[in-house]
Amino acid sequence: DQYLASLEQFWSNTDQNLLIDFALPNCLLTEPCVLGIDEAGRGPVLGPMVYACAIGPLESGEPGLKTVGFADSKTLTEEQRESLFEAVNTPPLCDQFGYFVSALSPHYLTSNMLDLPKTNLNTMSMDAAVGLVQRAIDRGVRLQQIKVDTVGKPEAYRQKLLQIFPHLDVIVESKADLNHPIVSAASVCAKVTRDRLLRGWRYREKLIPAPPHDQCGSGYPAEPATKAYLRSVIDPVFGFPQLVRMSWSTAAVLMEKHCVPLRWPDDDEDETGKGSGGSSRKRRSLAPAEAAASVQMMKHFAQRGTPTEQQQRSRLRRQLLNCEFFAKHQLARVTEL
Repeated sequence: DQYLASLEQFWSNTDQNLLIDFALPNCLLTEPCVLGIDEAGRGPVLGPMVYACAIGPLESGEPGLKTVGFADSKTLTEEQRESLFEAVNTPPLCDQFGYFVSALSPHYLTSNMLDLPKTNLNTMSMDAAVGLVQRAIDRGVRLQQIKVDTVGKPEAYRQKLLQIFPHLDVIVESKADLNHPIVSAASVCAKVTRDRLLRGWRYREKLIPAPPHDQCGSGYPAEPATKAYLRSVIDPVFGFPQLVRMSWSTAAVLMEKHCVPLRWPDDDEDETGKGSGGSSRKRRSLAPAEAAASVQMMKHFAQRGTPTEQQQRSRLRRQLLNCEFFAKHQLARVTEL
């Protein structure tokens, strides 16, 4: 179905974000509606952060969801969440409710948080929420009220939403998923989708074994299974596969400890030179053993004979094509891109 096709699309290119958009029942286009928003996966170091919105009739929607048993997804077992998600997708609930899902890939989260200027997680969260509300409006939903589980201070978040959607009744609360069934439904949709995206994750990096889902843990940094997974997949040059949010401090600490240190050109000023910012830098002297090793390294790479430039290029090309390291990380020469 459309939902599974959307997951397949994401797995085929996990660099990109995902928007799952469904056909809506006619009642949402003709009756005043309420929309609830919640997320799953804000804190984990693994996988996407998933936002979802649930939409239902303003008068009858939430009582109907409460009767079915919607509650905060974190208080439900996986089996309960899957059962409720199935209920939303089958009659009679699918004839009264709709939902959209927006998944922000770990690559997107990492890139934005390490970019200059940095985009913080709160900003990306709010952008995702605003995008879902706007999507519902663009689809013709007669939206009258939105209920949101807060990011940061509730009133500040509410005022920002009112600036964008001044015609709507906006309710922003901490733990809104406990107090409003429409937000609980969004919470379940977000959590189930995130769990499925993690279970079906396809590594773009070759030769990285995909451990069973239960061996990765839920992705929270403090979880032993997640810690063990991170230690098992770290690469000394490239860090982690794209499943990992490398901007998280948990990943950064491991890279600092286990990866090759990076030196920039301005770190190699001579003894009397000035580094960036005008401060004096001194180059560290090599110990005798290091100096001897450096000489041996130079001899090892010293040119023997005088191969032509064409021969050098051909040799380098063969080395790159046959190098397991480059194949593993899906690297290609710039001239071949």
